[in-house]
Amino acid sequence: EQELQRLLDYLSKEVILCVDCEGADLSKGSWRDGRLLPDGPVPLHGRLCLMQLGTLKGEAYAIDILELGERAFEMGLKNLLESERPVKVVHDFRQDADALRHQFNVHARGLFDCQLCDIFMRRLSGHRTTYVQGSAKLLSAHGIDLGSVPGYGLITQEQKQAIHERFSRDRHLWERRPLPVDMLEYALEDVRPMPKLQQKLLDALASMLGGQEDAWRLVIAGSVAYAEDFA
Repeated sequence: EQELQRLLDYLSKEVILCVDCEGADLSKGSWRDGRLLPDGPVPLHGRLCLMQLGTLKGEAYAIDILELGERAFEMGLKNLLESERPVKVVHDFRQDADALRHQFNVHARGLFDCQLCDIFMRRLSGHRTTYVQGSAKLLSAHGIDLGSVPGYGLITQEQKQAIHERFSRDRHLWERRPLPVDMLEYALEDVRPMPKLQQKLLDALASMLGGQEDAWRLVIAGSVAYAEDFA
């Protein structure tokens, strides 16, 4: 716990954090408003298991929510997520926010959702937004060379494919402990490219709106509502 406390104290001083979560069919699942449903489905589903946090310097950390449970949030993670600062850069945080809200009574604030930023850009360009874009597609569309991302590529495409195949066989894979090293690296790679993606998207939206201040304000204001828009 001392190590987690030091990490949270360190991360609270950052201007921007990149955040992502992993879980078993991640969502509110078997919980409502911080409580486990008395007649919920068996086995439990939706459980939040792991949270990854990345910095602008390329550092990436994982917090084992499955092991720590409420204690992680009591030690400062709740305050970090609910504060307007640091800004939390995310990509489609709707299921993550749903799980946080119903399982741990955490209401994430200060979000910059890259998926929502892309939606704004496409709408301003007159394009349809019936379908949203995944992070891999946005990284490619904005010319981000993953080879230049610090720490990215520590697991191979073959290892990633093997993990995908394990997911298809076991929907509760993130609940298994000990967590294999390749799965931990797989999770951390989700946050490592986010700083570059967020900057590319912000610059592009700012050019359409006439300045970064307006772009920031639009995405920050919309991201919390977007995160809460999950049935």
